[in-house]
Amino acid sequence: MGCHKPSCNNEQHQEGVVEDTDDDQNNVISDSPCEDSDTKKRNNFSVVSIIQYTYSTVLLVISLVVVATLMATQQTQLSQITHPAVAFCLLGFLLLWLAMLEGVQASLVAIAPIRKELYQDSHPTTSKVTRLVHKGNNMERFIVGRQFLVVLVVFLVNLCGATLPESKIEWLPPILHSIFVGTGLALVLVTVIIGKLTVQVNATKYMLDVNNNCFVLYLVAYASLAVEYSGLLHSVYLVQIVIAKITGKSRGSNDSPRTVLQTVFFWIRVLFSCSVLVFGFAVAISALFSRNTTMWKGVPPAVSVILFLLLMAISGLMEGMQIALLAVVKFPEEEISNFSVAKKSCDLAFQGSNLQAFLIGRQTLFTACMFIVARIIAPEVELGQGENIYGVSDQIQLALFNSNLLGTLITAIAASLIWRVVASSAPLQFLSNPLTYIILRLCLIVNASGLCSAAWLLARIQKWMLRFQSDDEYLGAAARREDESIRDVEMQGTVVSRDSDVESH
Repeated sequence: MGCHKPSCNNEQHQEGVVEDTDDDQNNVISDSPCEDSDTKKRNNFSVVSIIQYTYSTVLLVISLVVVATLMATQQTQLSQITHPAVAFCLLGFLLLWLAMLEGVQASLVAIAPIRKELYQDSHPTTSKVTRLVHKGNNMERFIVGRQFLVVLVVFLVNLCGATLPESKIEWLPPILHSIFVGTGLALVLVTVIIGKLTVQVNATKYMLDVNNNCFVLYLVAYASLAVEYSGLLHSVYLVQIVIAKITGKSRGSNDSPRTVLQTVFFWIRVLFSCSVLVFGFAVAISALFSRNTTMWKGVPPAVSVILFLLLMAISGLMEGMQIALLAVVKFPEEEISNFSVAKKSCDLAFQGSNLQAFLIGRQTLFTACMFIVARIIAPEVELGQGENIYGVSDQIQLALFNSNLLGTLITAIAASLIWRVVASSAPLQFLSNPLTYIILRLCLIVNASGLCSAAWLLARIQKWMLRFQSDDEYLGAAARREDESIRDVEMQGTVVSRDSDVESH
């Protein structure tokens, strides 16, 4: 992309991908005139990486102990109303589910161009997953449904491990207590490192192995497509259609044209999704103004509403920036130069390994925003007291409102999917927002802090335990077998031809 391409580094630009290289978090040094200076930098970075690994791992261990202590002493939302063992088991399952949801998307996007015949024998479940997700427009549907599940799982993790206002760990020093318990940093680090980055690191290099299990097939692929099929998120498609009309860009489709019945069913789901979205916002705003949420006590309702909308916008910008930056990689320099603010962001993002660093920092900040949003809008109404929202029955209050399902829906749509659609339709215009440059800088600072460096160490441990192998090893062996089979067929054909010639003579 002109001057935006780094001269001495070898980068990988994939959506949501964290590149795993021989230099750990830094790109591989190429054979170039600047090799000597880069080697010195690599040596310095190695020392820095060791320091970051060490203190990040220490922080992760402290965070795990803090979360476990709070759950064991029934000082989290879920452990307070159930047995701590239930909260422990559910949190473990949710982190596993989140890890697969995050890692699988990156690998399914990257594995799409590879012929499925090359791995259908060595990785039969991966083959089933890819044949399902890569069929027609299923990849788009999968991403839409998956995003809802990601937000849902993060909200449920918050339910399992979020602290109560009066939560206190006696043995923890006051400063550490304020940092890990007061700010909620402990749960954020556990979620980001274990539930997001670790599998993403391995999913970029061991795509076939990561996807080759029934968990991915049923609880990620089928579950995501089922959520999308339900119509809960179809309001996103309405936004997509409107933007396509405004920009004049037609929406390509890999599906066959819809029948009349399919068209009617599609628009019914769009109407249903829009109605639920509006209702969800109404419930959230009503609960905030009536002080019936888990928002910190003492915060005025108006401030809660402003903070809620602000965090939704920041989260949406981070989601859209990821799409926009990856979209403009192949844009000509002349076109980018027409947008001064966007060019400034692109120059920074494509400098060295900054794009990779942004993707990592974005994960941390986005997760933190989701936890705060969940805290702000999660309804907290005591049943049987006549204070139910809109006077609904206790059953509806518990199942629909107190469970925060509506909060999950509006967050997935309004803080993620809509922004992604806008960014993909007009990436340079999206990056022309001055806030995107500020957010980009903030994400780079978060990544440079090394808070989540332990993810690379855990990724190595996971690779060793599960015996992951490089995709090149599998695909190379399959290609060789295919070539040998072709040669065998050709030799057999030659032998048959010679035999026929002998018989004819």
